[in-house]
This record gives sequence, C-alpha cells and structure tokens, in this order.
Amino acid sequence: MGGRRSGFLGRRAPLAGAGAGALLPRSRLRPRPPGHSSLQVWSLAFSRLPGPNDPRLVSWRVSVGLSLCSMHFEYGILLPAPCPAAATGGGKQEKFEITNLDMKSGMTLKIKGKIHKDVNSFTINLGQEQDKLNLHFNPRFNESTIVFNSRDGGRWGQEQRESNKCFSPGEDVKITVAFHNNEFKVTLPDGHTVTFPNRAKGQNHLRYLSMAGLQISSFKLE
Repeated sequence: MGGRRSGFLGRRAPLAGAGAGALLPRSRLRPRPPGHSSLQVWSLAFSRLPGPNDPRLVSWRVSVGLSLCSMHFEYGILLPAPCPAAATGGGKQEKFEITNLDMKSGMTLKIKGKIHKDVNSFTINLGQEQDKLNLHFNPRFNESTIVFNSRDGGRWGQEQRESNKCFSPGEDVKITVAFHNNEFKVTLPDGHTVTFPNRAKGQNHLRYLSMAGLQISSFKLE
C-alpha cells in the first residue's frame, strides 16, 4: 500500500467465504505509519444499510459468522457490526466500536444512521477507552431529553441535560460532533447545536468511539 490512503468502492463481488453478492462497504483508511502494524479508520460508508442476510465484512478479510457480528480490517482493527438480532428487534443491540480512532482537536465527526425501532435511547461515546469518556451523548426518547456526561475511571461525572424532541425510534438521523480543546459542539438533526465541555483538560486526542442503538450507514472524520 505504500504511503497512500487506500480503500475500495462499495460493490457486490464474490469473496472467499462470503459467497457471491456480498455487501461491501465503501471505506477509506489512513496509511500505516512507519513501524506500525494497524491501519486507522478514516471513514466508512455502506452502499446501503446491511440486511439480515448480508455477511458482515470490511476490507479484504471476511467475518461471515452472524453470531460473531464483526467486521475485520486486514491489519488488525476489529469492529462489531450490525447484528441481525439488533436490526430486527431480536433484543441484542448493535455496538459499533473503534479503539484506535485518531480524532484531534479541530476535527469533526459526521454520523449517519437509523435508530432501531425497539429502543428507548441510543448512545454515542468519544474518549480514550470504554471507562474513560470525554463525551457521552445519550438521547432518551421517553424523557424527551438528551443526556451529556463524561466518565473517568468508570465513574460518571455530573449530567448535563438538554430538552429535545428531535429523536424517535425508527428515524434516520445525521449528527455532527465538532471537537475543540475545551469543548464539544454537537449539531442535531434539527440544526440545533449543543455545547458540552471537555472536562479532561489538556486532552486533545480522542482514540475511542462507540455507538449503540443505531444502525450505522456512514461515519466520516475530517
């Protein structure tokens, strides 16, 4: 691959273990830095929302087992993918997770997806790891409220609550998160922007992203 960004366009093509007609997402990956063995996610977009019968695959390696519900990049990034049970209301919620995100101050994360029909809330988390979150974004439909919070060492901080009714189960959504040294600016589907402080002072590099309750169609970091 050399030093260039690499990827492939979403298309249908037979792959070993996947069978003909497999759904391939369109992706762009950052090049491997010298001495590093893993690629970093730059953006990911499906040509359509994965269906319950689609194998879960990304890049050149395939994870077909639906019980595993994973997508695998060639150089070691493992991303849980939309599980059939979650997409069809089977009770097991999808969790999309990246552990080597490269989001720095001044960058923006754009997310598109569809809220699952059988959930009362969904979450987007950004931070260093699962127990160390700079931003916890949690719309709760039955409360008509969005809860913002942070987490450090597994302990939650003080909630910031915003009254908002722009989310409901089954809806398509587009959310933008702009990261600055001292704050996050989250733009909601109705155009309203909410600001939440970056409580980890001086921490301007985010490595962890997770989402649950959403069927992700694309995300882009720029």
